[in-house]
Order: sequence, then structure tokens, then C-alpha cells
Amino acid sequence: MQLDPTIQTKVDTFVEDAYESFQKKSYIESFKLMDKAWDTIPLPKENYFETFNIAKYIFDDYVALLRFDDAERWLKEIKNVQAKHPSSWDAGQVEFLEGKLYFEKNELDKAKELFIIAMRNSEGRAFLSQSKKYVDLLKKK
Repeated sequence: MQLDPTIQTKVDTFVEDAYESFQKKSYIESFKLMDKAWDTIPLPKENYFETFNIAKYIFDDYVALLRFDDAERWLKEIKNVQAKHPSSWDAGQVEFLEGKLYFEKNELDKAKELFIIAMRNSEGRAFLSQSKKYVDLLKKK
């Protein structure tokens, strides 16, 4: 389901400002803004496609900062949305994100398992514009 255009505009503004703050290494401010974007989405959040994007942005930022417990919390939100709309998301995307988390935690066997599923289900699309290091793990025997 799409957000009301007025709400979508507010969410987009918070997300854009959060991105700028993150780029400036103002991480606390960035996460505050992302929380505002998240809180702007009406309940039940998993009814709205934008919820997946917000949760993914937050997840990616926490992974980048190696804050794995926080990243896992947002991965659960991503999975909640995907469970509500299983045919709406690119196949393999959630498995890729989970594999990325395990990769960064240096749990490479688990990461590789998930990357294999992501590669098969997405026919490689989940790996486009991602770091080469993830595909390299798949090539290792």
C-alpha cells in the first residue's frame, strides 16, 4: 500500500536529511531523523511498502557502523514487511541483507549459505551495485 502523498513527502524529507547527516558523520542526528521517518508511517507499518525502505536504510547504516544488535532489530522489521507482502519484494533481497549482516559479523559460513539463496532467488539482482566482496565469498570453495 502506498502512503498518503502528504505523509510520503514528510517521510522523504526526513530520509533525505538523515542521509545528509550520515554523510557528515552526524550519526546520532541521522538516526533521530530516520526514527522520525519511521514514526511518520501509520500503523500497522507493515501495510506500507515504504516501511521496507526505511527499515533497510536504517539496517544498512547500522551494519556500516558495525552495530550488529541494532541491525538485527531492523532486519526483523524488514522480515515483518516481507512476510506481509511476500510477492511484492525482489526475490532474494532479504536473504542478501541477512547474508550481509553475517558477512560483516565474520560469520562467513552462514553468510555464504544466505548469499547462495539470494543469488539463486534473485538471479544475481540482489548483488548489483553491492560490494564485490560479497560475490567473492560465493566463489570461495
